[in-house]
Amino acid sequence: ERPPAPPLPLFQPLLETNAVGDAHPDVRLAAATALAQVVDALGVDRVPFIIQRLTRAALSRTEPDECGDIIAKKGDEVLAAGASERSGAAQALSLVCVESGTVSALMRDDLVPLSRHQTPAAREGALWCLRFLARDDADFGDHVQDALKAVLDGLADDADAIRDVALLAGKQLVRAHGDAQLHVLLPSLEGQLLGPRWRLREAAARLLGELLCLIGDARQVGVAEFDDADAALGDEETANKLRKRIGGAAWRNTISSLYIARLDAVQGVRQAAVEVWKTVVPNTPRMLREVLETLVRRLVAMLTPVSATQDDAGRLQGAQQPEYNTSDDEDGDELEADDINVERQRVASRALGDVVLKIGDRVIPELMPLLQEAFDNGDEATRVGVCLGLAEVCGATPQRQATEKLDLLAPPVVEALCGPNASPRITAHAAMAFHALHGQAGPRAVEEVVPEVLRRLDDDSDDRGATRARGALREICRRRARELLTGVIPQLLKRPMSERRADALGAVADVAAAALRPFVATVVRAALAELGAETEHAEAVAA
Repeated sequence: ERPPAPPLPLFQPLLETNAVGDAHPDVRLAAATALAQVVDALGVDRVPFIIQRLTRAALSRTEPDECGDIIAKKGDEVLAAGASERSGAAQALSLVCVESGTVSALMRDDLVPLSRHQTPAAREGALWCLRFLARDDADFGDHVQDALKAVLDGLADDADAIRDVALLAGKQLVRAHGDAQLHVLLPSLEGQLLGPRWRLREAAARLLGELLCLIGDARQVGVAEFDDADAALGDEETANKLRKRIGGAAWRNTISSLYIARLDAVQGVRQAAVEVWKTVVPNTPRMLREVLETLVRRLVAMLTPVSATQDDAGRLQGAQQPEYNTSDDEDGDELEADDINVERQRVASRALGDVVLKIGDRVIPELMPLLQEAFDNGDEATRVGVCLGLAEVCGATPQRQATEKLDLLAPPVVEALCGPNASPRITAHAAMAFHALHGQAGPRAVEEVVPEVLRRLDDDSDDRGATRARGALREICRRRARELLTGVIPQLLKRPMSERRADALGAVADVAAAALRPFVATVVRAALAELGAETEHAEAVAA
């Protein structure tokens, strides 16, 4: 039988007040531990309203309740409104629930999902509870999935204080349960590395670093802003341990996402990802060769835009978004999705160029068919993204390799310039890829691309193709006209000059009039010769 209950009103309020409101962390911990021991010794039913009172303090609830408040109220405001009091109440609540075996009920009824809490103070308090429960409950593994969703919700919150507490909770979750719950934590964090919200990407990179260091028994390195991002500082033992523990496919996915995050548009994300990369990767080029196929396919997939609906579906589960039916909000969602898509495509393009720069001799034969497939099967936005990737790839290819690989690099550029799927917008971006290729391969690029464009210009069976070819010539001559006209003008002036070539010459003159001056005499002579030939032909027919 349990011993008779002491007169709890004499010391329960004193322990609660010190556990919640004392200014010193050690005092709060000692008082919380004492409360938990009392509950363990007497049973939770013999300590009146202990869980309810601590929950009200942790979540800053102000509605009237028969259990009362630990800290005095002034009007309708609970004085225990600061982060210190909320963390103290959360710590005591965690210890008491662990001792009483009510963690599952607390998680289900009061903590998750995070969206049930309407006020910032309540969300912060719930995250404090999750942090301490992850620390105190050895059997918290069953709740890791729900807790991680709440942590990720908190990391995306608008309030700085909530994001700070969410990051603390995430780190505690990883440190305490990362080894046992690797199969839950790793895919979720790796997926957020390439998500639409930069704060989530940065936090995911930091938490992923904690997880990999835990699994690989490594110490995360610090990286100065001016350090070389490719100077990997990891060791082979750590990499081998992680590869074996995580598994081949998951390891390749994780490294691929980390590599892409190193080139993120946001500096904080780049910095966090570089630190993790340096910690776990012993040699950057060798690691890229290992994950090349996975990395390239992921980068090509990122060139394909995601719709606002897909983006919302990929966001954090459990977050209840308010429903609005106004057209303004729908337009805002579309604009946000467009911005996200543009950023994804730019990051993927930079990453493609970076991969080619490091291991171009191997990646180009594998990359070009994938880019061509994405261009053929995608919509206009996808094709624009492919053109951006082509531009980065061509610009990053060393000159010798660009010349040797022209048979692989030139055909996708031609298709983007004037192929059946080209549009004015696509052609304008394809011209960027052509100029990048011309910058590396020089006149050879003109020799490979321009004759094929002219062949399509002269194809009498395809009027639309001729129109696209004329637009392609116009776009490629819009920039670097002085360098390109030397190779383009002689091709357009070849006799007999067709009407289509004359139209193309006029289109080129519209955008490159100044650069055309050295060729004026040549153009005029060719035009007069054609006119003379036409006159002679007409006279011969009349005779």
